[in-house]
Amino acid sequence: MSFRFLVPVFVLFLSLGYGQNKLDLSSTNHQALVFSLGVERNDVFSTLTYNRTLRSFSISPSFGVGIVHTFFQSNPFGRMGSDFFYSPLNKKLDNAQSISLGIGGGYYFSMYRSPVDTKFHEASLGYRFSYGKRIKLFQKTALGLLRESFQGNTKKMVLIYPNFHFSIGMSYEI
Repeated sequence: MSFRFLVPVFVLFLSLGYGQNKLDLSSTNHQALVFSLGVERNDVFSTLTYNRTLRSFSISPSFGVGIVHTFFQSNPFGRMGSDFFYSPLNKKLDNAQSISLGIGGGYYFSMYRSPVDTKFHEASLGYRFSYGKRIKLFQKTALGLLRESFQGNTKKMVLIYPNFHFSIGMSYEI
């Protein structure tokens, strides 16, 4: 094998590989209530989420309220969805704090009726970073595709375009 091949493999092993002892695995089953504020391409929203973590995997169904485009337009809408994350980095630090970095995806559905009955379906992939003890601060960013459908003047319109999420929030383990 060439030296050029071994160097990237060694670097990836050091950055992605880690070990946990079996005694620590029992403490990786957590439940949390999460509140977040987020921004998308067209909307601003706040979300209440239930997060269930088992080992390195988590599922987070959420319900939220958003405002279309700007605060000045004042067109609120409902939003629901779920995130699925795998956290290869989930470490406890010396001062009982923990740090977590996960990758995953999500699906979201939202709709509003005024001025036009519009429905949104979105699928996204991204990361989530969290830090803290029982109360954790987190930041989540994702990119995805958004499907928007509404009734136009003469026919039903369907638009598909890229979208992004950027949200920050706080979780409380229960």
